[in-house]
Amino acid sequence: MRAQQTFTPETSIGVNGGVTLSQVSFIPTVKQGMLQGLNGGVTFRYISEKHFGLIIEANLAQRGWKESFSDTTLSYSRTLNYLEVPFLTHITFGNHRLRVFVNLGPKVAFLLSTKEKRNFTTNLLEEQGKAIDNRLDYGLVGGTGFELRTGIGCFLLEGRYYYALSDIYSNAKKDYFDRSANNSVSVNLTYLIPWRKLKL
Repeated sequence: MRAQQTFTPETSIGVNGGVTLSQVSFIPTVKQGMLQGLNGGVTFRYISEKHFGLIIEANLAQRGWKESFSDTTLSYSRTLNYLEVPFLTHITFGNHRLRVFVNLGPKVAFLLSTKEKRNFTTNLLEEQGKAIDNRLDYGLVGGTGFELRTGIGCFLLEGRYYYALSDIYSNAKKDYFDRSANNSVSVNLTYLIPWRKLKL
């Protein structure tokens, strides 16, 4: 009779980085393209069961929007720089070396700074030049990807989507915007180094 294998929990720490494409969902609508930005930070992962774990990150992330005009000589974009902390449930499938994973959970972020880029001086629309009312941003994150486990650590490639539940501008009846929520897609590469293994 074979001895039953016991699972050893795993703790890892590492770094992540990637590219983000973002917009802001405005009501009334603002015509937009996708604004490209960067994101990166540190990652902590604790796998408590064979196919289940937790990921916590602390990242610097660029989000915002890029406006579209009928007059193609005009250009306007606004970059929002956030410090963000996702809390993600980490679900894995596959063997010891190659795995598919799904990450799901909430994210909170705090606005550090903003930067407008334009080729005109007078504000043409309501959101241009307007101060951000709500520096705290929060919402839901979902992602999926592949993990390669090697002798020098774990490499994770992930596509991720963020949907904000908060608005960057106030949305009281007296305010212009009823909705102004961040949303973004990103592609990230994470490198994790096992820190220690805990025996049950």
